[in-house]
Amino acid sequence: MVDLAGKYELESMEVRDSNGEVSYPFGRDIMRVVTYGSGGAMSTQLMRSDRPSFTSRDIQADGGRRRNQGRVDGMHLLFWDGHHG
Repeated sequence: MVDLAGKYELESMEVRDSNGEVSYPFGRDIMRVVTYGSGGAMSTQLMRSDRPSFTSRDIQADGGRRRNQGRVDGMHLLFWDGHHG
Protein backbone atom coordinates (compact mmCIF):
# COMPACT_ATOMS: atom_id res chain seq x y z
CA MET A 1 0.00 0.00 0.00
CA VAL A 2 1.32 3.44 -0.95
CA ASP A 3 1.37 6.07 1.80
CA LEU A 4 -0.20 9.24 0.38
CA ALA A 5 -0.36 11.08 3.72
CA GLY A 6 0.00 14.79 3.21
CA LYS A 7 -1.68 17.94 1.95
CA TYR A 8 -2.19 18.48 -1.77
CA GLU A 9 -3.57 21.34 -3.86
CA LEU A 10 -5.63 20.33 -6.88
CA GLU A 11 -4.57 21.99 -10.10
CA SER A 12 -8.08 22.25 -11.51
CA MET A 13 -11.60 20.86 -11.36
CA GLU A 14 -13.82 20.50 -14.37
CA VAL A 15 -16.95 18.53 -15.17
CA ARG A 16 -17.68 17.09 -18.61
CA ASP A 17 -21.23 16.16 -19.54
CA SER A 18 -22.24 13.36 -21.92
CA ASN A 19 -21.88 15.74 -24.89
CA GLY A 20 -18.31 16.63 -23.91
CA GLU A 21 -19.27 20.13 -22.73
CA VAL A 22 -16.93 21.34 -19.99
CA SER A 23 -18.08 23.35 -16.97
CA TYR A 24 -16.31 24.63 -13.88
CA PRO A 25 -18.76 24.36 -10.94
CA PHE A 26 -16.42 26.26 -8.59
CA GLY A 27 -15.12 28.64 -11.25
CA ARG A 28 -11.81 28.48 -13.09
CA ASP A 29 -9.92 29.94 -10.13
CA ILE A 30 -10.95 27.36 -7.53
CA MET A 31 -9.50 27.27 -4.01
CA ARG A 32 -8.84 23.61 -3.31
CA VAL A 33 -7.06 21.38 -0.84
CA VAL A 34 -7.07 17.60 -0.37
CA THR A 35 -5.52 16.07 2.75
CA TYR A 36 -4.77 12.38 3.33
CA GLY A 37 -3.99 11.04 6.80
CA SER A 38 -1.70 8.10 7.42
CA GLY A 39 -4.59 6.11 8.96
CA GLY A 40 -6.77 6.34 5.85
CA ALA A 41 -8.67 9.52 6.72
CA MET A 42 -9.09 12.17 4.05
CA SER A 43 -10.64 15.58 3.65
CA THR A 44 -11.33 17.96 0.80
CA GLN A 45 -12.10 21.65 0.82
CA LEU A 46 -13.29 23.13 -2.47
CA MET A 47 -14.34 26.79 -2.63
CA ARG A 48 -15.12 29.40 -5.22
CA SER A 49 -12.46 32.08 -5.03
CA ASP A 50 -15.07 34.81 -5.63
CA ARG A 51 -17.29 33.97 -2.65
CA PRO A 52 -17.53 36.62 0.10
CA SER A 53 -15.23 36.15 3.09
CA PHE A 54 -16.33 35.88 6.71
CA THR A 55 -15.24 38.89 8.73
CA SER A 56 -15.78 37.39 12.18
CA ARG A 57 -15.81 33.99 13.92
CA ASP A 58 -19.20 34.94 15.37
CA ILE A 59 -21.80 34.17 12.68
CA GLN A 60 -24.49 36.28 14.36
CA ALA A 61 -22.16 39.27 14.60
CA ASP A 62 -21.18 38.73 10.97
CA GLY A 63 -24.69 39.23 9.62
CA GLY A 64 -26.61 36.12 10.60
CA ARG A 65 -27.77 33.19 8.53
CA ARG A 66 -29.29 35.06 5.58
CA ARG A 67 -26.24 37.24 4.96
CA ASN A 68 -23.84 34.33 5.45
CA GLN A 69 -25.61 32.07 2.94
CA GLY A 70 -23.54 33.59 0.13
CA ARG A 71 -20.39 32.78 2.02
CA VAL A 72 -21.17 29.06 2.25
CA ASP A 73 -22.70 28.69 -1.23
CA GLY A 74 -19.87 27.66 -3.49
CA MET A 75 -18.15 25.58 -0.81
CA HIS A 76 -17.83 21.81 -0.66
CA LEU A 77 -16.30 20.21 2.42
CA LEU A 78 -15.85 16.47 2.86
CA PHE A 79 -14.29 14.63 5.78
CA TRP A 80 -13.95 10.85 5.93
CA ASP A 81 -12.36 8.93 8.79
CA GLY A 82 -11.23 6.05 6.58
CA HIS A 83 -13.54 3.45 8.11
CA HIS A 84 -16.21 1.58 6.20
CA GLY A 85 -19.76 1.25 7.44
